[in-house]
Amino acid sequence: MKKIALCLLIPALFLTWGCRNKKKETGKKQAEKPVPVKVTTIRTRSFWVTISSVGTVKPNQVVFIKPKIPGKIIRVLVDEGSRIHKGELLVELNPKDYKLAVANARDALRAAELSHKEASVTLQDVLKDWRRYKRLYEKKVISKQKWDHMDTAKRKAEIFQELTRARVSRAKVALEIAKTNLQNTRILAPFDGIVTRRLVDPGDRVYTMPPTVMMVVMDISRVKVISDIPEREMSRIHPGTPTRIRFDALSGKVFQGKVTRVYPRVDPVTRNFTIETDLANPDLAIKAGMFAHVRVRVRKIRGLVVPRSALLKIPGTGVYYAFRVTGNTVEKVNLKTGIMEDTFVQVLKGLKEGDHVVTVGNASLRTGTKITIIRQENPA
Repeated sequence: MKKIALCLLIPALFLTWGCRNKKKETGKKQAEKPVPVKVTTIRTRSFWVTISSVGTVKPNQVVFIKPKIPGKIIRVLVDEGSRIHKGELLVELNPKDYKLAVANARDALRAAELSHKEASVTLQDVLKDWRRYKRLYEKKVISKQKWDHMDTAKRKAEIFQELTRARVSRAKVALEIAKTNLQNTRILAPFDGIVTRRLVDPGDRVYTMPPTVMMVVMDISRVKVISDIPEREMSRIHPGTPTRIRFDALSGKVFQGKVTRVYPRVDPVTRNFTIETDLANPDLAIKAGMFAHVRVRVRKIRGLVVPRSALLKIPGTGVYYAFRVTGNTVEKVNLKTGIMEDTFVQVLKGLKEGDHVVTVGNASLRTGTKITIIRQENPA
């Protein structure tokens, strides 16, 4: 039995050894299969030296809509998100009491005007008597006592006329105030914009002390991006300096702008100063409060650049490397990098102009790996 078992075991061992050798040969052939890659040629080009920061969007204008008079709301004609135009009716207050106030002010003005007219007629009559008495007094026909009485009556008539004239002026002002209050029952949009908050409903009462905020209206047809920059860069940034602004909320869309204001103060805690960039926003895609990535372009230089896709990073370090093409293989090259932009990186050391580097398919490469170039991409 032992001899039979041994005879069966030996062929099985040879069969197993043969299968393993076959697998190794197959793996070796697969390892030697060229890796398909895309490459690009390193070139010198001009690019901007930029300062990176983050910013927050602020509206061009923002107004908290408050009533100028107290009252009860009877209509609210807009909602959050409504686009509005200057002069458009937003909220209407009950005008009943204010219409009565206008009617009352008109009657008061009419009464004051009649009183003034009566005072004027009275003054004319007194003036006639005063002139007659004056002639008589000059001719010694009447006593000084009678003349003094007439002169006093004249001055009283003049004072009364001035008093009634002042009452007319005051009544006119009261009427204008009443008319203005009536107009203020209709709250109008101060500019073209969008309603970002609505805080009242029909039936609510609004007040002036303290004032009730009814809604918030913003003009975001143009927006301001506010960002902080380290104070060491202050001498290089001024109004007109170009900027590139990117918003995560807009799928990384990039907007070109210019610095419109440099705030003349450095924060003593952060050692930063603030800049402001205006952006046109005709489709209102940019919203107030959005987070922005800001790059301020301070000057142009020339240098070697590679696409960011060509760079790999040694884990746990700040060292970048790329794979340079040498014939039909690649070699790993450590790089000293400079300015890093969204699509390219400046190379200070490790590559030279004319070198070819792998941009796609480099994740599984190592020095000596054979490659097949499936496309030559345009230089960065």
